[in-house]
Amino acid sequence: MGRFSELSLGPLETAPVSVVAQPGVTLMSLVADALGGRSQGVLPAWRRLLRSAVPEGAEAVLRPLFAREYSMVPDCLTPTAPLWETDLRVQLERLAEVPPSQLSQELETDFRGTVPGQWQSVVDRPKAFIHAYAALLTTMWEAFGPIWARAGSLLDQETERVGVAVVSNALPSVLAGLGPKIRFAG
Repeated sequence: MGRFSELSLGPLETAPVSVVAQPGVTLMSLVADALGGRSQGVLPAWRRLLRSAVPEGAEAVLRPLFAREYSMVPDCLTPTAPLWETDLRVQLERLAEVPPSQLSQELETDFRGTVPGQWQSVVDRPKAFIHAYAALLTTMWEAFGPIWARAGSLLDQETERVGVAVVSNALPSVLAGLGPKIRFAG
């Protein structure tokens, strides 16, 4: 049975719109694609670059996050909040300092007290997992960061495109073209 999420924006003319170049979101897509077995449309050359940058066994660190049964990343392990903070190095340093008790509590809450077996090794050794996970993300960003930096002008163009769409009442066209996994209706 297919599952999906629905986001109700309300009337588009009253929806606040902003564009944030958020490297943490990009990093999580890269991780999901290159090592998590979740296609995100990453270019094959980038996928090869990322796979070659990480140590052997990196996929095993990520296995709990991307298992078929319960694919999810706890909020405390996601370098995307706050979205307006774009210095990913700072976010990754904070990630490495997540208290093990915070991760354990979040897993208990997310899974309503019954943490799936795929997370058992994390529950047993949360501190070791946090350090391995943060190191893995840091290594991947060190490999991809220069590509992100070179994309600055393209990100600026996209910001301008969305801004023009907002002020010219063309936001539905932008939302309808977000990608093949996203459907815009209404």
